[in-house]
Amino acid sequence: MNKKRIYGDKCEIDTLRTKELYNARANNLENMKSPYTSVLLGDQNPEYANKWNIVEKELILPFMQADKTKSALDLGCGIGRWAESLLPLCKSYTGVDFSECMIEEAKKRCGHLMNDASCFVCNSVQGFLRENYTDRKYDIIIISYVCMYINDSEIECVMKKISEIASKNCVIYFIDTVGVEKRLTLNEIYSEALKSNYSAIYRTVNEYNELYKILEKSGFEKVGFGFMPKLNSEEAYAETDRHYIILKRC
Repeated sequence: MNKKRIYGDKCEIDTLRTKELYNARANNLENMKSPYTSVLLGDQNPEYANKWNIVEKELILPFMQADKTKSALDLGCGIGRWAESLLPLCKSYTGVDFSECMIEEAKKRCGHLMNDASCFVCNSVQGFLRENYTDRKYDIIIISYVCMYINDSEIECVMKKISEIASKNCVIYFIDTVGVEKRLTLNEIYSEALKSNYSAIYRTVNEYNELYKILEKSGFEKVGFGFMPKLNSEEAYAETDRHYIILKRC
């Protein structure tokens, strides 16, 4: 496919290239002014990544009701941004990322917080869910900026698998960049901010709502959703925005 920006039509992206991008970002972490820019991007404004980390967690953490009885699964854990907050609060934490370099950084950054029931796993979300054959259930599941890197041929299966490993009172937090008016796929388009080619699928909110119905059929209800608040200095993007949803199995 030669088109760099695809509006409306469904098409697949090369997820191996995405993995290479995040491996490169993890390897360049020591040259970044804020480690959070490695996963939240915004290299030109590192203070933005720090502020965004705080704003997001202040909004979302209360919904999770994390405590020492809860097990947490962080799909797309990156350098351990959510691990920093959840490891001290939860009974167990499992962080999963397809970037081996991100996982190594997460272990370095969060190793002192780990307990015997917690671990980091290098695998894709799809691979982890396929291979998670145990009866283990999770009370908190985070899937942060991951669905936009999962092709349509696999996304429904991911939703079904998540419902299977969720406990009876599980809280799931999804956040992704979405297309505001229409679906937008970036196919190896050069990003000046990243100094690299970049691919992602920005589905619409309506498309995600259809996918979430898979979870709703297994007892989940929406308890929070919307577009994330803008920071004061943040520029608005006409075509995309950050949208989150929190579902709880009742």
